[in-house]
Amino acid sequence: MTKGKDDISEFRLELKPMEEGDLPELSTILKDAFNADSQLYLGKDDGPRGYDDGQLLRRLQTDPGHTAFSLWLNGEDGGCVGGIVLKVNEETQVHQLELLFVNPNLHGRGLGAIAWKRVEEHYPNARRWCTETPIYSRRNLHFYINKLGFHAVRLQDPFHDENGSVLLEKVVPKRTQIGTGNTATIYLEQGSVVKLFHAEAAEGEAEQEAKKQRIAYRLEIPVPEVMDLITIDERQAIRMEHVAGPTLGEQMLQESSTARDVLTLAVDMQNRVHEADAPELPLLTERLTQKIGWANGLSPSQKEELLRRMPVGGAQKLLHGDFHVFNVVQTEQGLVVLDWVDATAGEPAADLCRSYLLYHELSQEAAELYLELACDNQEDRRAGILQWLPFVAAGRLSENPSPEQREHLISIVAKALAIQ
Repeated sequence: MTKGKDDISEFRLELKPMEEGDLPELSTILKDAFNADSQLYLGKDDGPRGYDDGQLLRRLQTDPGHTAFSLWLNGEDGGCVGGIVLKVNEETQVHQLELLFVNPNLHGRGLGAIAWKRVEEHYPNARRWCTETPIYSRRNLHFYINKLGFHAVRLQDPFHDENGSVLLEKVVPKRTQIGTGNTATIYLEQGSVVKLFHAEAAEGEAEQEAKKQRIAYRLEIPVPEVMDLITIDERQAIRMEHVAGPTLGEQMLQESSTARDVLTLAVDMQNRVHEADAPELPLLTERLTQKIGWANGLSPSQKEELLRRMPVGGAQKLLHGDFHVFNVVQTEQGLVVLDWVDATAGEPAADLCRSYLLYHELSQEAAELYLELACDNQEDRRAGILQWLPFVAAGRLSENPSPEQREHLISIVAKALAIQ
């Protein structure tokens, strides 16, 4: 495996339970990692007892009190690149990091930080993490303190470089912000997600979104389970299941060559959503009528003509309303669809058209590739999707788009209305 200077995409790293067959290769990596560090600071090979003959790793891997993972890098230059050993206490949720090691040929490329992110995602209920590192290893101290957020709590035998160590711990915040949007801020709180709506949110908005998400959950669509509705500082909030993993959008941005594969997954999931009937949801046409009325940049006569021409449609299929790759998370169990605030019932073609319009804001290439996949080379299906374009474009104008997007949307509407 060749050494490089660039950071490695986090989507290439995978944690797998450490197996006996991994031990020979991992023991070599562990020995090399310890020796690289001790040579740098002490000028000799050194490490804990059993680090250089495989006994340390074998003892920890076979001990039922420890949980061991191998780190695997996917791709052409991939393979086993390191390991992590933990001592997990499910009762106290105070866990010990025993070992975190990476092939020294890959040091400085972000693998250790990615691996630790995977651990924290795997143990979302953790209250505190503890670990220990040699006092001489300024590189390790930089990594744990400046990169991972640990802090030193005690020095052991501080006046002896070879025997001294630093005890470190990381207290997990009760509530950590992980995202924000137009209507709410998203927090991770003790293993669950809290969607805290902005103070100006309409009364009952959280309740309406929770209802829609529960309908999707009942229809066996993979969505985070809603736990309850709560109030925080007099603001509405939804507590729901936390799903860990990157979005399909993040994967596509990291590896542009995967765009077709990623969009294929998204289209397949969107079609699965559209198979469900949801007559209890608001109708898409009613929602579009509202949005067209609120649209900025259109004249009253243009709005009137749009409403006159808008397809009626008789279907009451489940429509997400904001389906794109950044609202689909890739978890270990499969894809999960987020953000159901705009869900309605109606014609699937309209929902596909809305997604096509949103992908245009990412790039024209992404939008056209999405449309190709959504149409499945059927010209009548393509025409059925695009017939909704002026109506969803007008609705999008009510959502405060950027000036460039606004101009594009207005031109779509004007061009469609010019055709008699």
